[in-house]
Amino acid sequence: MGLLAKLFKRKPEDELKALLGEYELPSFPAVLLEARRMLRDDDATNNAIGECLVRDPGISVRLLKTVNCAAFGVRRRVESVDQAVAMLGRAQVESLLLTHGVNKALPKPRKGEYDARRFWLGAARRATLARSVASKVQPATAWHSFTASLLQDMAVPVLVDVYRDRYEPVLRAFRMGDGRLGALERDEFGWDHAQVGSWMCEAWSFPDVLTVSIADHHGCDLDELEAPVAVRAVALLSEDAAANDVDQLVAFLEDEANLDGDEVRELLDAANDDAAELAQLFG
Repeated sequence: MGLLAKLFKRKPEDELKALLGEYELPSFPAVLLEARRMLRDDDATNNAIGECLVRDPGISVRLLKTVNCAAFGVRRRVESVDQAVAMLGRAQVESLLLTHGVNKALPKPRKGEYDARRFWLGAARRATLARSVASKVQPATAWHSFTASLLQDMAVPVLVDVYRDRYEPVLRAFRMGDGRLGALERDEFGWDHAQVGSWMCEAWSFPDVLTVSIADHHGCDLDELEAPVAVRAVALLSEDAAANDVDQLVAFLEDEANLDGDEVRELLDAANDDAAELAQLFG
C-alpha cells in the first residue's frame, strides 16, 4: 500500500463532501492548470511555459514578485517566467504556482477571530524559516518545505467560512493558549485542519510530496509517512510566534536536527524580517 493510500480510508472527494456539504472548492484558473501540465511535460520548452503564464498577468507577476522577494535571496533579479523556470527548476516553479492558485481559490472570510493578514504573515514566517532550516539540515527538501509550510494551514479559512459560528470558539481558544489548534479541532469535530488540508491537496492534484508534508505537519503517526523536519518544526509556531512556541521550536530542532539554539533564533529573526514582504503577496 502506498503512502497516500494510508492517508485516506475513503476517497478524498467523499471526505470533503461529507465535511463541507454543499460548499465546493473553487477550481484553479485555466492558465495555471495548463502551465502545471506543461511543467510536467518534458517536451514543453521553458519559453512555451512562459508564454502560457503571461496570458494571466496576475499569476505571472505574482510568481516573479515571489521569486524576487528577500526570502529567496536570489543573486540577480529574475525578469521573466522562463528565466525563473531555468533558474529554479520545474518542480519549484510548480510549487510556487500552487501557492498562488490556492491563495486565489481560498475563501476570504471577514469575521471574528480570523484575519487574513495575520494568517498569511504567520504562514510566510513559517515558510521562510522552513526553507532556511531545510537548507541547513535537509537541502533537498528546501523548496517543498517552503511550500508545504506556507500552505499547511490552508484549510483554516475554508473551515471558518463553512462552519462559521461553530469554528469561531475553536480559533478563540487556540489564540488564548488553551491548546494546540489540531487538538482543539479534534475535540470539537473529530478531525483537524491537517486532515482537511490533505483532502484539499488531493482534490487539487498536488504532488504527493506536498500532500504528505501538509498531512503530517503536526505528525500523524503513520508508518513510513513523515514530513521533512523543517515542516514539522515550524508547525510549532502559532501565527504570532509566541515565546513558548519559540522555546518548543528551539528544543525540537536541537533534538531532531542538532541545530544550536542560538542559530535557530537567528534564523527566526531573519524569517521575521523577510516574512512581511512575502505575506503582502498573499494577504
